[in-house]
Amino acid sequence: KHKGNRVAFVSHGDTLRFLLWHFQYPSREIDTNNFRDTDYLEPAEAVILKFDETNQFLGFEHIRRKSLRESDRTSSLKEA
Repeated sequence: KHKGNRVAFVSHGDTLRFLLWHFQYPSREIDTNNFRDTDYLEPAEAVILKFDETNQFLGFEHIRRKSLRESDRTSSLKEA
């Protein structure tokens, strides 16, 4: 429905972490012991999910609250 568009949504950290986990580890169950790891979003933080033209998940980029400077962003590619 939104192919070729940028879509944004706002939610709470737990919900967004579930979503990110699903894309990072599609064949693994949620590890609730490590759920709030370094990929967990704190208040006022964002994550950019990256997909190719076939909607294949490529990775993500965190935008941390402490600063919006390029040097404070962290990226990660999907595990093979």
